[in-house]
Amino acid sequence: MPQKTVEFNLTISSSYDLQEAIKFAPILDISTIVIQDPHEHVLFDTFPEPLVIDGISIYRKTILRGETGRIQSLLRKVRYTNHVVLVEPEDAKQATWAILQPMIDGLFISRNATGKETGLNVSALLRKHEKAIEIDLSPILTEREDKLSRILRAYRRVTQQLNPKTHRIILSSGEEGPWLLRRGKALRGLSKTFGLSIEQTAYATTRYPREILEANTEKLSPNYQGGGIWVITGE
Repeated sequence: MPQKTVEFNLTISSSYDLQEAIKFAPILDISTIVIQDPHEHVLFDTFPEPLVIDGISIYRKTILRGETGRIQSLLRKVRYTNHVVLVEPEDAKQATWAILQPMIDGLFISRNATGKETGLNVSALLRKHEKAIEIDLSPILTEREDKLSRILRAYRRVTQQLNPKTHRIILSSGEEGPWLLRRGKALRGLSKTFGLSIEQTAYATTRYPREILEANTEKLSPNYQGGGIWVITGE
């Protein structure tokens, strides 16, 4: 039986947005939603365990941006209140730094991408440290044609450095609000616009995001006794 979809990035601006997403989720074969909730509309009183509402598991994430020093200063605060922490890198240097941080789960590539965020070194580090690279598909759904062509060129430059068999590529709708949520297969189909096939992204909306959520939920538990303690290292 095919695994149900993990929607890895939904920004909500109200509790109503989450209620609507939960209503749409079963129709779209979505079993898990990872939300950005910057204004804390949703109370995670079960943290680090996910909220479970009407059979849908809800996790929390944050995406850090800006200067490396600022990101570093925020890491400890956000790491212990979010199931997922990603960095949207400004360049390859910052991407390299982020990958080497145990507290950071991977990179986030979106409409601001230039294609210079990755290269052979970044690609090798992503594979070596088993970090994720999330590709936000919302620009493909929402941007005007003139902007979209630039974004797709940047996405192609990024994915040309990745091997879908060895890199943890994650696809997300990246939407603000629940109305543009997509089935996992539909998201994977959109990846063809920047050079990946549905077959190459077989785990991008199921296995890879689920592995990160399960591992981090365990690490965030107060009873966690395993290895991989989170620390912050210097630039």
